[in-house]
Amino acid sequence: MAVDSLPRTTSGSAAPNTPLPIRFSRSRQMGDCLRRELLYSEKRPRDILFREIEHIVSDAGAGDDPKILSRLTREAAARARRQAGEAGFEFALWNTAGKAVVKAMLHAGVLLAADRQPISPGITAQAASAPRFWQANPAAAAALAIALAGTATIAGAWFFELVIKLNPCPLCLEQRWPYYIGIPLALVVAVAAWRGAPRALVIVGLLALAGLMLWGVWLGVFHAGIEWKWWVGPQECSGAPQLGGPGDLMKRLQSINITRCDEAAWRFLGISLAGYNALISAALAGVALCGAWAARAKA
Repeated sequence: MAVDSLPRTTSGSAAPNTPLPIRFSRSRQMGDCLRRELLYSEKRPRDILFREIEHIVSDAGAGDDPKILSRLTREAAARARRQAGEAGFEFALWNTAGKAVVKAMLHAGVLLAADRQPISPGITAQAASAPRFWQANPAAAAALAIALAGTATIAGAWFFELVIKLNPCPLCLEQRWPYYIGIPLALVVAVAAWRGAPRALVIVGLLALAGLMLWGVWLGVFHAGIEWKWWVGPQECSGAPQLGGPGDLMKRLQSINITRCDEAAWRFLGISLAGYNALISAALAGVALCGAWAARAKA
């Protein structure tokens, strides 16, 4: 669908036959749509986009072809990004915001086709779609992804322990602590980001999650290295047991951990559970850092 014009509003001081300025009313319907699209609080980007869309449509000559909605959205976002850069204003999601603003204008009936009728928003979903959750709030999306992936990882560890009957060694149990701490923290950060908590607080929470996941990386790599005999592990679960003298034999036998830290109980594609934990933790650390960077860019 193509945009031909915007509705014109009259002014009491305008002389007869004087070309009227192209403007539109930012109605309640438009505001409600922007709230649904999670853009209402971003007032400055929204106003810049409104102004650029006005300019694009009003600058079109009488003989020019109507603007295709998708092209109008992209051109408005590009102009807004350039204007914001010249003014020293930082905003990362111009394309997403442009789609949301165009959709709000469609719902308000202020974009007209060549027949002077409002363009129906139902036939323009692809050109003016709502921003997806991870685009609208990347910090909340990152924290939620960490919580879900961490829960799945812990559930997998419990599955191997309780269903397949692979008893965890002391280092395996230690590798679960970043998840036990990180999962509830990730949920708190996700809710805080979604509810509009101070951006600095959200960024600190995401950095804390990244630190926890990097701790998990270190634990996983350390355990995998013991399994590959790259370095010596804890005496209580790796190496040859030291039984001491005859008087201490029974006491030492009771303290020996049967589940070995230096022998991988299960491997897939040559990688043990400790190795997979290191990879998962590294990926989640990257997600947390990306979320923190995106939240900083929106500040």
